[in-house]
Amino acid sequence: MKEESETYAKKAKLADVSSSDGNEVMEVDSSTSVEHQQTNLLFLKFSSVTTLVPAFKCPTIINGQIVTLSSTEMLGKWSVLVFHASDFTELAAQDILAFSSCISEFETLNTTVWAISIDSEFTHLAFAQQLHSSSALSGKAKIPLLSDFSQKISRDYGVLVKDLGVAARAIFIIDPVQTLQATWMDHGNVPHNVDEVLRWLNLYNKDKMSS
Repeated sequence: MKEESETYAKKAKLADVSSSDGNEVMEVDSSTSVEHQQTNLLFLKFSSVTTLVPAFKCPTIINGQIVTLSSTEMLGKWSVLVFHASDFTELAAQDILAFSSCISEFETLNTTVWAISIDSEFTHLAFAQQLHSSSALSGKAKIPLLSDFSQKISRDYGVLVKDLGVAARAIFIIDPVQTLQATWMDHGNVPHNVDEVLRWLNLYNKDKMSS
């Protein structure tokens, strides 16, 4: 796991490209140094906060069952879409369990968290079972695991690392009408900052209430 994470950290890079509909989105390739990457780890946004996120439909693990999820099912609630590179890695386990441990806080904010990678639904199912049963891990996977086996969702969201065939570790915050409000990326061996995501949602809701 450590070697895989280090390799990924050395290769991932963030760059701006145009999507098929003309909006600026994130894309990742693997041609720059870690030092250069670190200048790109701050808060990022699409070119407009009114950008609708790409629609999708994919197999998903929810409560240990394989179901088909459509992005239209995200309507009416805030969504946090968490991309990870691969199942059965330490970082993926840490991220999923960290978000799962705060599920009640997200529910209070009318927010659903979704984890997604290019792994198949069957790999997701085995990974979720491992998270539930491993004595080395504290907690259970309480968030849905979306399968982007075709890599289409990662490509549409601009986070596909093409030469590695995995998604970059990125977070998208999507509002109840499926408009992108914020996104950022984490590189290296550092887990996603769940507290920062909650802080952003709290601040955004407070601003809306006071406006």
